[in-house]
Amino acid sequence: MTHQVRPSDEELWSSIAAGDELAFGRLFDRYSRPVYNHAFRLTGSWSTAEDVTQATFLVAWRRRHDARLVDGSALPWLLVIATDAVRSEWRSARRWLALLRRLPDSPPPASGLGLARDLRRGVGQACRPAHAREGSQDRVMMVPYGRCKAGTST
Repeated sequence: MTHQVRPSDEELWSSIAAGDELAFGRLFDRYSRPVYNHAFRLTGSWSTAEDVTQATFLVAWRRRHDARLVDGSALPWLLVIATDAVRSEWRSARRWLALLRRLPDSPPPASGLGLARDLRRGVGQACRPAHAREGSQDRVMMVPYGRCKAGTST
């Protein structure tokens, strides 16, 4: 019977820094659950926690040359990235809420930690895509229902 030795985070990270996608997959398998649990505790939303987990590992891959392992572990660095992603999500949600409050007949303001989910749902109901022609270039803009005039922007 062959016993495989589990590579340390330092060994994995040296491979990851060299661009080894398989090593990054192993790191993901090792830490995706703790990152997800951390994100869920911060957001209270399983769907937002999934988005944060995805964003965390995307940032980790992009910044793989800047990683700071703590006591030989990548987990603390990943949790910092996840916390930053949650803060970014909250900032984005606050901006969306401010937008919704400025729209006529906007849905009631969302509350609680599921704010981002509620806002996405509200914006989908409050806005629709409109196409305007400017010269020879088409562009898409979001306008409140009932406020769209062909060829103009609001």
